[in-house]
This record gives sequence, structure tokens and C-alpha cells, in this order.
Amino acid sequence: MEKMTSSPLLRPDEWFAAQPQDFRDALEGIGTKRVLPAGTPLYRAEEWGGMYGVVSGCLEIRIEFACSNLSALHFAYPEYYIGNRPLKTGTPYAVSVFA
Repeated sequence: MEKMTSSPLLRPDEWFAAQPQDFRDALEGIGTKRVLPAGTPLYRAEEWGGMYGVVSGCLEIRIEFACSNLSALHFAYPEYYIGNRPLKTGTPYAVSVFA
């Protein structure tokens, strides 16, 4: 796997550069680049896992509401980060994400 430090997500003008140095060091130490074929789930709502950044291509983010049968759809493109809910709140993901 390619080390995350080679990713365009780590450019100095992006979100990553605004984070505390200890957080950036930790993320660089554990980050790897993954390639997912279209339609492959990255994660599903109610699962636990890590934080992800889009390097190329697109992610489909499906948001389903418990109080109705309505849903919403969002597309994430390069330089978009997702998956920090478990890190911030101690609760599982609230959306499902697919390549």
C-alpha cells in the first residue's frame, strides 16, 4: 500500500495542514492509500472505523433518516474527508459510504 504522505490530501493549503502537529504526525504514521472499485462499500451506517480522505474519484454518501423513509445522497470528491464521527463522539457512523 502507498503511504498516505504521498497523497494530495496532505498539501499544505488543505484541511490537514490546519490540524495540530501531533495529530498530523499520528495520521501520517497510520495512514495508507486504498483503491476501491465502484460500488464497493467503504463503510455502512452503524459501523465503527477510521477517517477517510478522497484522493481521486468519488464517494457516494447515503444518508437515511430513522423517522421516515426519505433519504439523501451526497457525492464527495478529492480533498473531502469523512468518517470522523466515531473519533469525535464515540458513536458509530451515521451514513453509508460507497466508492
